[in-house]
Amino acid sequence: MSQNRPPAVLSPATSPADVLIIHDSLSGPLPSGIVCGMNILDLLGHFGLKGNIVSLDNYKTGEIARHRFVFVLGVDDRHVVYPPNVLSDLRAAAIPVFWIFKHLDELVATPQDAARLGFRPGRAPLAEHFQTVSYKGTSLLKGEPSLIPLEVLDEARVKVLARAEADGGRSEPYVVRSGNFWYAADSPFAFVAEGDRYWVFCDLLHEFFNQPHQEERKALLRLEDVSVEDEPEKLQELADYLAGRGVPFQIALIPIFKDPSTGEEVWLSDRPQFVRAVRYMVSKGGLVVLHGVTHQYRGRSGDDFEFWDVAANRPIQADSATLVEHKLRQGLDECFRNGIYPVTWETPHYMASSVDYQTIARFFNSSYERVASANDAETGNQFPYPTVDRYGRFIIPEALGFISAEKPNPDLLAANAARLKVVRDGVASFFFHPFLDIQYLAAALDGIEKNGFRFQSIRDYDLRLQMDERLVQTYTETVRLPIDGRYLHRLMMHADGRVSGESFSEKPLTARRRAGHGRGDRNLCPEGVAAADPVGEAHGLGRIEARAEAGRGEHHRDPAGGARPVGRLPFEGGLEQPEELRERLRGLRLPHVHPPLEGVQHRRPRARDGRHRPAWRGRAARAEAGRGDPRLRQGGRPPDPGRPLSSQPGAGSAR
Repeated sequence: MSQNRPPAVLSPATSPADVLIIHDSLSGPLPSGIVCGMNILDLLGHFGLKGNIVSLDNYKTGEIARHRFVFVLGVDDRHVVYPPNVLSDLRAAAIPVFWIFKHLDELVATPQDAARLGFRPGRAPLAEHFQTVSYKGTSLLKGEPSLIPLEVLDEARVKVLARAEADGGRSEPYVVRSGNFWYAADSPFAFVAEGDRYWVFCDLLHEFFNQPHQEERKALLRLEDVSVEDEPEKLQELADYLAGRGVPFQIALIPIFKDPSTGEEVWLSDRPQFVRAVRYMVSKGGLVVLHGVTHQYRGRSGDDFEFWDVAANRPIQADSATLVEHKLRQGLDECFRNGIYPVTWETPHYMASSVDYQTIARFFNSSYERVASANDAETGNQFPYPTVDRYGRFIIPEALGFISAEKPNPDLLAANAARLKVVRDGVASFFFHPFLDIQYLAAALDGIEKNGFRFQSIRDYDLRLQMDERLVQTYTETVRLPIDGRYLHRLMMHADGRVSGESFSEKPLTARRRAGHGRGDRNLCPEGVAAADPVGEAHGLGRIEARAEAGRGEHHRDPAGGARPVGRLPFEGGLEQPEELRERLRGLRLPHVHPPLEGVQHRRPRARDGRHRPAWRGRAARAEAGRGDPRLRQGGRPPDPGRPLSSQPGAGSAR
């Protein structure tokens, strides 16, 4: 399975679960079994699997047999009694079972059970002072120093996959396997840090699920907390440096800066020089990530959370889908107004409520972040590879951390990149604040690249933002836009933001021709993918050549002048893709305001040598939408920060 494309995401109502997660947590304010179970659910997306979580008390006899894989989370510190039906079904299971941490003695209560397994828990309840785990010849950190010691009864049958190590040369089995039964001697989700033994668990999942993904060494760089506070010259200098090294990068942009202590509020539109700097960064290989809208709740942008009250450790007051949607629309409108097109999302300080995540997923099919397992700031999870979380979002990983301003240590990033190599398809992803000295960034890049990682752009993933009729995407097979009765206006753009061509449909698109419906606005999409420009009449389009099949063709106007027909409208045909990819893409449709009709197909773009090239590489395309002559929709005034966006002139339309 290609890891560049998110696997199909099916709703729990229509998708049978592949994985059953049984936890033994008793009731409480934050059951550890639920927290760890949610982490596993978020990892399953890397393998295209779905899962269910059930407590011991709610387990129904025979449930194990209805799944393909089972995890048992023995993570509750309290005295837990495992029901007989759970133990009986586990002993009879013919599918892979992964038992994590405690209460294994419940399963191997008799000598016969222990002999069948080939190992059992040692007599001491816990062994202490284990600080590292050795796996594939690499030493990883172990934040939790204790573990369950094991007594191996049949060395020929039991394979030790990783060992925990302590001072003085002492070691104990950390992960073992006996046939289809796997066991971890602690909870790999406890006290996780960068470079932690949690990565051992993440890599072993490939073997557990029998999905031996290819070994890859990809890296990602994100420039963090970019806002109008940053000096445009410094941003341009940073972009030049990265372009000179051939390092693609991402720009985590905060579109509205606020500081309640001073009353300061600055929008992108208030700082045209900063906007030019961001667009210059895009021309040098940057891709924009929407990093919140104001990145603050009560404090200063960049320092504060936006969707979380950190003082009370709870969602912000009046947290709701309506509030989050209003914020997203406000931020996206401001970006579009200034010719800036985010392709994915990053939650400020990686923390939001489940309601917030669900709302964000209605707009973005992806997020570039760590994800909280519960409504608690202490439950954030990192992922060493791309995955699809339980909200259906494709997650771009960030697992290496960042260079601290207080104690900058780029060597630590390099050391953790070396540890990450134990994960066969781990992505060495980190972020860097532009206000730091560039020498720290240079050292981090050097160290990561020396470990065999190569930096790439997230444009190689299938990323999509859709807000009503506005679309931003890096790659897709099918475009679904509400464009009934409107004209198609498409601007072709290179990855560096340069316009390479422009095209218009000769006649309005109609629902009868399966091009969409509703009203349209401005969209961004890749080369060869159709996007709608719903205009009332085709007038003032300049020099356009007619086609023999009038009304069924699309015409291309080169920026240098002139026009030429470029074939049928894209929804008349499409690029043939492997069925596996087509199925995954079908599962990733974003919700629409109205039920969408069948989408628009794209043609395969050609490289300069005339050969077909993959549609997810290279150029991007922007389409503008509106009523009337499309050339009249380029202007517009900056918003008045003192008025709600919905009351601004032209609100809801990107300019």
